[in-house]
Amino acid sequence: MKVSHRFLSHGITLLVRYGVWRISCCVSLLLLFFEISVGSRRNAWAFIPLVVIFLSVVQNLVGNGPSSPVSFDNEYYEDRSIKDDWTVRPVEPLHYERGLWRSVSTGAEIRFRGMNLPAKTPSKPSQLQDTQFSKDLFLNGGKSVSFVNRPFPLEEAPLHFRRLHTWGINLIRLTVTWEAVMHAGPGQIDHDYLNYLTQLVTIASQHGLYVIIDPHQDVWSRFSGGDGAPAWTLEAIGFDVASIHETGAAHLRQFHSPNKPPPSMLWTTNYSRLATSTMFTLFFAGDTYAPNIGPHDSPTKESYQEYLQRHYMDFMAAVAKCLSHQSNVLGFGSMNEPSNGMVGLSDLRGSLLPGPLGYIVGSMWDSMRLTHGGIALQAEYYSSPFVYHSDEVMNPKGKSVWKSPESNVWLKAGVYRVVNETTKKLELMRPHHFKFDGLFIEKFMTPFYDRVSQTIRSYNSQWVVFAEPHIDPSHPIVHSAPSNIANPNNFVWAPHWYDISTLILKRYSHWMALDVPKDRPVIMPYFVDRAFSRNLRDLKASSFGNMQVMVGEVGVPFDIVPNGDGCIKALDRTMQAVEANELDHILWCYDPRNTREAGDLWNGEDLSFRSQGRNRGLFAAVRPYIVRKGRTFVGCTQSQHFDPWTGTYHVSVTFPPTLKHNKDRMQKDDMTISIFLPMIHYAGSEPIISASYGTVHLDKGAQLIEWHFPRDYTHARTTPQTLTVSRGKLVGPNNDL
Repeated sequence: MKVSHRFLSHGITLLVRYGVWRISCCVSLLLLFFEISVGSRRNAWAFIPLVVIFLSVVQNLVGNGPSSPVSFDNEYYEDRSIKDDWTVRPVEPLHYERGLWRSVSTGAEIRFRGMNLPAKTPSKPSQLQDTQFSKDLFLNGGKSVSFVNRPFPLEEAPLHFRRLHTWGINLIRLTVTWEAVMHAGPGQIDHDYLNYLTQLVTIASQHGLYVIIDPHQDVWSRFSGGDGAPAWTLEAIGFDVASIHETGAAHLRQFHSPNKPPPSMLWTTNYSRLATSTMFTLFFAGDTYAPNIGPHDSPTKESYQEYLQRHYMDFMAAVAKCLSHQSNVLGFGSMNEPSNGMVGLSDLRGSLLPGPLGYIVGSMWDSMRLTHGGIALQAEYYSSPFVYHSDEVMNPKGKSVWKSPESNVWLKAGVYRVVNETTKKLELMRPHHFKFDGLFIEKFMTPFYDRVSQTIRSYNSQWVVFAEPHIDPSHPIVHSAPSNIANPNNFVWAPHWYDISTLILKRYSHWMALDVPKDRPVIMPYFVDRAFSRNLRDLKASSFGNMQVMVGEVGVPFDIVPNGDGCIKALDRTMQAVEANELDHILWCYDPRNTREAGDLWNGEDLSFRSQGRNRGLFAAVRPYIVRKGRTFVGCTQSQHFDPWTGTYHVSVTFPPTLKHNKDRMQKDDMTISIFLPMIHYAGSEPIISASYGTVHLDKGAQLIEWHFPRDYTHARTTPQTLTVSRGKLVGPNNDL
């Protein structure tokens, strides 16, 4: 059965807009969508209509789960520890081996709970600090900018870092964009910014925070609808940067028509547009798909791939050099959320996105035709997934995104040719030019990972690369780590994980979600929880050799429907799955500039735990966890679970049945587990702690439980040993912090 996207969208639009949730209507529509989905490509996007309808029907019928306590105080710490006299707590150097982080001095294993600090846009000029209104994007060619004081000024840093430390955060993933360091031109370093960055990392160290340098990008650059690379990278390829939005080569939110509602996550569609897909194709695989083609002004006549990667490594080297002696820097990310670009497209005439969102151009060949110049194309505009809004004419003036025909890389590569200059008739010569049947991550990403490792480790041999998998826009799954990586001990596998249906639809349902790896919706809370736990279990198993898996980003939007505590429930559901799999993770994000009206000031996102001078989401985000295990502690964590509604935390550990004598176990602290216990969940009450074995001590000021096991733990070997924390009776105001 074939039904157009527009036909589907009209029915969904009526439901979403007018709330007509009669069961008979929904059942009929669900049968229709099922028949359509069976007859079409099975993927998560094909089930978006199912999700929208089921989500609202069930939610209206049975509710959306428990509510968070009205008395919970997100500002609990603000009048306590972060404003008191602060004792400097420098971090201790760590060593990474076989997937574990250990203290160099004590040998204790350290676990991480992190927070992302975004710094995607410049601080100066001030009108460029957001993507909603910064229409002066091309001022001075995008070269006269400064990222000093991003994410925040140095004088504010101690307060922000104290706040994060009281939340149990011991790691920050710090955004450092290529543009921030090298915005003025190839090889031109902004030393003022690097001086700021060095001081910021030092202050973080003084507040007990380790740092991962995150060379962040989204859809390549601010000039292609995201952030990351400087404008000159696009210019070097041949793009007329000022024409990228107008020609449809990318969508930039600040130029979005005020007459049309901008869809949530519209920026992600740029992965499938010409500008972004071209840049990633050339960066990772230019030597394969555009051989012997490079910048015309390159003195060495190098290829586009070598030109881009060489300057990227120069950027990484500049940052690594200035931070080489910072003991709290664990390493560098490889690149945030890279893409395979066009590599793997079996036919340039095939559809691009898994489902309709934003402006639907059609195929990559249509995008090449549209941006070549001389023609305009009609596109359907979808204001939400599958929700049709209007027809639009793209590139009505017929402009070219290329500076000249000679700079058009795909024309030079022979992918297509101009049949008639006057009529602008084009002919596709190589529809299967980008077909690739191998593993992109092993063929093209692994050499890049190794090159990043060699670059940063030449400045500090202890540093680790937090390698991220690529995003394939046509099949958005988390890829496994490559098996051909040179030395797994130099890498951490750092994929991201989000509750996709909540993130994209900005709607929470206790009863339904999308299971992206299996390309299907999941119904009922039990099965949703089980699916999320399985997704993260598979993610944990996606590393190779002895690489640790650390979730580099995880979080939920705060502007979701229903409002109130929907975001809290969504976040807790995600965190339960993370906890169940014993994964170190880094929350997205902490941006003190966030406002209720503009969110994170970047492409309509609103995920910050700090907003308008206040905290939010701490009910689900701040949780107990094992932060340290003594050097000779030989047990394994069997499970950790925290219920913020009841304040109950449960951890279980197991020991091997036999163990050889080790004289190092004579040291008292070696057999201790340190657990962060956030007192924000026990305000006004005395936490009750019980352990099945060993002794327990609570330091409320440090928010730490020390669970110590004796050297002779013969009786602990037969069964799992547990520790439980629960809320005690109310004892009045808690002034311990």
